[in-house]
Amino acid sequence: MKIMCIEIVFLGTGSSANPKRGQSSIYISIEEKLRLVVDFGCRAYNILREMGLRSKDIDLFIFTHTHYDHICGLPLMLFSESFNKRPTIKIVSDDLTWDNILSLRNTVIKTGVKYKPVLKRVFKPPILYMLPYNISLELFPVKHTVDAYGVMISNKDYKIVISGDTAPSINVMKRVLGATLAIHEATLPIGVTKKKERLEGHTSVKKAIKIISSAERGVLYHLSEKSEKDAISLASIERGKIYVPEDRTRLKLC
Repeated sequence: MKIMCIEIVFLGTGSSANPKRGQSSIYISIEEKLRLVVDFGCRAYNILREMGLRSKDIDLFIFTHTHYDHICGLPLMLFSESFNKRPTIKIVSDDLTWDNILSLRNTVIKTGVKYKPVLKRVFKPPILYMLPYNISLELFPVKHTVDAYGVMISNKDYKIVISGDTAPSINVMKRVLGATLAIHEATLPIGVTKKKERLEGHTSVKKAIKIISSAERGVLYHLSEKSEKDAISLASIERGKIYVPEDRTRLKLC
């Protein structure tokens, strides 16, 4: 039986204030039949358009938490597409994120639009949900400064785990074990304390590498200016195992 192909494009790989990188956003295409976006940073819509895609081409927008840098691409998309009638945009988010998304939509409407954006929340985390083509989507709690969730997408061939924003989390560690691909945030540089990780709700580069090393391949993202150099340096030692993608980097699993 043919193994399903999955393409991943990093629409943003940075934290909120890294001028070299767009804010976190990951595009996932499964056999070009099921298209998902996990988080949607401020520059993500522009890259999506470079790829020839619009909201109508995305089956689900999945938001890991409510912080602005993870949802700030949404208002631009809603405004840009409001002059052409578009289908309903389907969203997965928790309650607070959903409330903030609706507020952003209302702001866009007030600026003047031809067609009011139509949003639909399909479900909210934590949840295990079956998507078409026997794809399992799980959103599970992680450790951040607000309610936040990791994402696991799996089928009989693959298991992809995305940490979202989190301090080191046992819920992530359990799911990363044996994963085909583990994508983990690495916001904090080497040398920070466990207490700082816990208080800031983020993970150091060194700890992130330790977590994703139990997967077949690992990716570090949500990089700050301070952590970026550490991530690139340590990833070079783990060549072929740990990657530090740039914005627009494509990975293909087949």
